[in-house]
Amino acid sequence: MSERYQNACRKEKRLILDELEKNLKVHRKSAIRVLNSIKTKKPQESRGRRRIYNDFVIQHLKRLWLDMGQLCSRRMKKALPRWIIHYDAPEVTKHLLLQMSKTTIDVYLRPYKAQYRRHWNSGTRAGKYIKTMIPLKPLDYNVRSVGHVEADTRPQESALKL
Repeated sequence: MSERYQNACRKEKRLILDELEKNLKVHRKSAIRVLNSIKTKKPQESRGRRRIYNDFVIQHLKRLWLDMGQLCSRRMKKALPRWIIHYDAPEVTKHLLLQMSKTTIDVYLRPYKAQYRRHWNSGTRAGKYIKTMIPLKPLDYNVRSVGHVEADTRPQESALKL
């Protein structure tokens, strides 16, 4: 009934209120409050700009990003015109990819970059492990076989005086 009340003109609203007053024995103002408190849900419009790039274009962007070796968006934007010539995709998709800004590329690639994050982490161990893995020999170590070179990398005192 509240939906009917909210969509009605002034005369129809008066008839609805009369009917409620007569049947339910409620005050007129109380009926108005109840009918107005129940809001009908209207379909919400999405705010902001409309989306230009569909999922098809995003898939091609991802494939190009992987083929290019996961470049950053700034470098990818500059390299895209050279790559797109040899890339197999519809002309409309190529045009959309070329007009995409570096910030937009970053936004659309963010979920895919998270998947490939481990690729960027080198996994190198700390220095203390490497020091124990490489055997170090003392300075007075005498080598008698062919193939070893001993060099002094410290600057000579005579060279410093010149």
